[in-house]
Amino acid sequence: MTDTNSAGLSGEERLKNRRRAYWKYIGWAMGIAFVAGTVGGVLAILAVKGVVPAWVLYPLTGAALIAFAWFSYDYFRRIDELDLLDNLWATTVGFYVYFALEICWLLFNRAGLTPPPDDIAVLGISMLALVLTYGWRKLRWN
Repeated sequence: MTDTNSAGLSGEERLKNRRRAYWKYIGWAMGIAFVAGTVGGVLAILAVKGVVPAWVLYPLTGAALIAFAWFSYDYFRRIDELDLLDNLWATTVGFYVYFALEICWLLFNRAGLTPPPDDIAVLGISMLALVLTYGWRKLRWN
């Protein structure tokens, strides 16, 4: 059955509208995440200095996790199956890189060959692998 709301629009116009709505949604989500991260960072600094009680961070962290889960659910409802497949590939590669690098580094550390694993470095490398995989999939270099 055809959609009566967009019966007068060409396929290119519908695609353009869909892309515009997608990027508008991404912009709002990133803006909200930026504000939440900035507020959380400032409150964490104030909590360390004793200006704000530390317990304030717990409900804010819970609210941030709930918001992240909701935005993730809403995002995956909005994308099509090709975007979903690109996301699945990217997250799978990112997870595998994280897991392999963390385990190997930990084993080398236990053998006395390396310093203890740097979790931020491992996370950064796995996120780089995730972004590169997503870009590779989006540009269809496969």
